[in-house]
Amino acid sequence: MSPSSILIVEDEAVVALDLKMQLEDLGYTVVGIADDAEQAVALATKHRPSLALMDIQLKGSVDGVEVAAQLRRQMDLPVIFLTSFSDAQTVRRAAGTAPYGYLTKPFQIKEVAAGVEVALTKAQMERAERGTERSLAFALQCVTDGVVLTNEQHQVRFMNPAAEQLTGWDLRDAVGRSVDEVVSISIAEQELHSLGHLAPAEEVSTQQRVAMANAMTLHRRDGSALHIDEWTGPIRDAQGQKTGGIVLLRNASHRLVQEQRLLEAQDRFRSAFDFAPIGMALVSLDRRVLLANEAFARMVGHEVSALIGMSSDSLTLAEDLPFEEERLQELVLGHEPMVQFEKRYLHADGTAMDGSPVLVVVTVVREDEELVCFLYQVHDQQAQREIAGKAAELAVERMRRQASDAQNRATRDVLARVTHEMRTPLNAVLGYGELMKVMSMGSSAQLHGYAEQVVSAGRHMLSLVREVLEAPPGYTKGLAVPLEPVGLHDAIDEAIGLLKPSAQAHHLWLDNRVRPEVRVMADPLRLRQALLNVGSNAIKYNKPQGFVRWALEPSDAGRVKFSVVDEGVGMTPDQLERLYQPYERLGQEHSNIVGTGLGLVVTRGLVERMGGSIEITSEPRGGTRVEVEFDAAP
Repeated sequence: MSPSSILIVEDEAVVALDLKMQLEDLGYTVVGIADDAEQAVALATKHRPSLALMDIQLKGSVDGVEVAAQLRRQMDLPVIFLTSFSDAQTVRRAAGTAPYGYLTKPFQIKEVAAGVEVALTKAQMERAERGTERSLAFALQCVTDGVVLTNEQHQVRFMNPAAEQLTGWDLRDAVGRSVDEVVSISIAEQELHSLGHLAPAEEVSTQQRVAMANAMTLHRRDGSALHIDEWTGPIRDAQGQKTGGIVLLRNASHRLVQEQRLLEAQDRFRSAFDFAPIGMALVSLDRRVLLANEAFARMVGHEVSALIGMSSDSLTLAEDLPFEEERLQELVLGHEPMVQFEKRYLHADGTAMDGSPVLVVVTVVREDEELVCFLYQVHDQQAQREIAGKAAELAVERMRRQASDAQNRATRDVLARVTHEMRTPLNAVLGYGELMKVMSMGSSAQLHGYAEQVVSAGRHMLSLVREVLEAPPGYTKGLAVPLEPVGLHDAIDEAIGLLKPSAQAHHLWLDNRVRPEVRVMADPLRLRQALLNVGSNAIKYNKPQGFVRWALEPSDAGRVKFSVVDEGVGMTPDQLERLYQPYERLGQEHSNIVGTGLGLVVTRGLVERMGGSIEITSEPRGGTRVEVEFDAAP
């Protein structure tokens, strides 16, 4: 179809045919002639003409004004009215259809031709403009930023879907409303003055170009809030006259999160940089120190502030510079991702650092693939060796503890096995002792007494075995034990009762001179064992017909001291020095006296664990004196 095709709508056939011939003579194509509304719409729908020449008076009940309105509405068809009606009411009705011309009969063909040409040109320009607007509208529909267009009165005339989503306003509801109502923004009071921020309507009115404001709060229609970035600016026509404004909105939430993460990452880097145990420095491509940490400053003997801007070459021993330059060149050319080398730094006074050279690892810092600076990491090898040495010491100590724990476990296992095996014969001794007590009743008082001593000694041994078996690991290594008031006189009497058979065998006299009311803070079982160990030694190393005496001694307030004195062979000063060495028999290894060399070692441990002390004095052939002291019981 030619772009200059015309539809004639005229109820007078003669006028229509004459007009048709004259238009065709002018080069236009007439697609048809209609004399009523129905025929006009049908022909227009079928042929899609470029223009319609419309008479107002038509056959039927529908006039040309209504047909023109329908054609404009349905197919955007330009219309020129050719009519004999020129009254104000008819003109107003026709004007409501936005015609491209209004000619009254009779008319000249020249007037018609001029009107047709103007109408066709205008229609073509409007179609092109509308096409541009549709393309722009489609583009605005697709962009992810919100776009709000306003008229000169700052009323919303367009919003894209992104703006609808950001503001919470529907386009239908927003059109005609003030942009300040639809795009309701606020900014922190403390930032308002520095940013000079205005409401969107004021911005559009005052700005000569696009203005930007970051991270403002947008109050959405539903009352919720959102951080946005905003751009505003005027819209001008071809003559530079302002015809409205534009407001661009972008959700700033993601950007703010990313910026916060970047700041946190920068803080972490700066913290790691500043407090790194190794020396670190950022050095520019022209070898100037941009940033340095405290560790690096200590290495070269400068304050951190004094290093900034200083040439890194001035900190380096001159003879080390060529090799460093060579290695850095390899890094710049991309031959290596990082380089390392040894170098010697200079102190502030120009002297070389003491010790071996430091190890330097250098990488490049890039921004948008461009080299920005070098990152120097300086390792003090001497300090690292010291750290490694300390780590080795800690490892050795850990291994020692592990070995000790393993030994304790093994010891516990052995003790458990041994004590378990000891309980069987001890239970047999106790059983036969109890049987002897029953059988000796009424027959022999002396035999009955012996049986009681056997049972008492067996029970004491069984208690010791049970304690060893049930004690937790490390229990025997100096840990405190629970204490209670114990009658010292009765404890000594119990020990004497158990020692009496051995004393009688050696023809010795055992004498307890401790007063019955004296009490000490001790563990009954361990106190008895300590008394037995000391008494046993006093008996074994005594002289025939001698004595062993337990007696109180002067002591400080709150303490009780007693002594155990014998008339035995005594000890030399050299023997006294070796007294507490395990398995030391002090020259009695080949004698007939049975022993292991552990009695006094164990005794001192028992006494000290109960908060007491033990002191031994002796002279050769002058006997031995053992003094034991405990806290007095309240």
